[in-house]
Amino acid sequence: MPRTARPDPVAPENPPLRFALQYIDATHRYLTSRSLSPEAIRTFGLGLYATERRVQAYAPPPLRR
Repeated sequence: MPRTARPDPVAPENPPLRFALQYIDATHRYLTSRSLSPEAIRTFGLGLYATERRVQAYAPPPLRR
C-alpha cells in the first residue's frame, strides 16, 4: 500500500504554569563544576533545587514564554 503524506497536527498551546520553584540555589558549586559561568547561570536562570524527600538535586531552567 502506498503511504500518503499527512499534515502534522497542530499541537494546542500549553497554558502558563501557575507556580514557580522557589529556593533555587544559583551559587551551588555543582553548577561551576560543570563549567557553567556565572553569566550563563544568570542568563538561563539556572540553579540547584533539592527536595526534602530526596537527596537528588535538579538544575531546572525556568520555563517562560
